[in-house]
Amino acid sequence: MKIFHVTPLILSFIYLIINSFLTAQENVLKEGVVETKIEPTENESESEEVESEADPLETLIQDLEEIMKKEKVPGAGIAIVSKDKDIWVGGLGMADVEAGREADGDTLFRIGSISKMFVSLSMLKLQEEGRIDLQDTLLEHAPEIRFKNRWRETDPIKLVHLLEHTTGFDD
Repeated sequence: MKIFHVTPLILSFIYLIINSFLTAQENVLKEGVVETKIEPTENESESEEVESEADPLETLIQDLEEIMKKEKVPGAGIAIVSKDKDIWVGGLGMADVEAGREADGDTLFRIGSISKMFVSLSMLKLQEEGRIDLQDTLLEHAPEIRFKNRWRETDPIKLVHLLEHTTGFDD
């Protein structure tokens, strides 16, 4: 049975939401506004179309707060950046629940093993672009890294092994 860790799963959802936000942000830059069609209520005629302008950043923040509440995440620091500028940097929830201190853009959080997910996503992106193949050997990309592998000829260490933590390296 596979065990899924909640934190990477939550971060994956957050990544998808932020990606949706950035797509909406690109539409705002291209078209000037984001229009959302609202379904007519029972009292409105079906032929009437109601449109409203939605602030994608505010929608994103609300979505993130809902996820945090549902998953019982007390606080998070978030930075949304685009090439050369910050779109939004801030904190959501609590930085210190016991002290009642809210999170903000300057709150420091321990990242733990979160960076592994970003490395993995980056490697998948490079593979998608055709710049690497996860089946390539480590020696092909980093020959300067020396390690003993007595099975090099039959079972070389591949990039995928690094991502899966199945290289057999000692700590």
